[in-house]
Amino acid sequence: YLADLSLQAGLVVDALGLYHSACETLRAIGDLLWVGASEEGLCSASAILLYPHLRESETLHRNTSLQDGKC
Repeated sequence: YLADLSLQAGLVVDALGLYHSACETLRAIGDLLWVGASEEGLCSASAILLYPHLRESETLHRNTSLQDGKC
């Protein structure tokens, strides 16, 4: 849960470490459902770090072919 909250808060590096710790702990106790969930979070955090340019939002441009309501 803490890794998910860290990722939502934008603390990607912290979330990455927490997901890694969770994977190791959950794998040791044999809880495969939560291992899958923590690996999914690990993939998400890794993708955010590997592809930072995908987080940039594109600005919307006004379509100049539209009229301002004048006929």
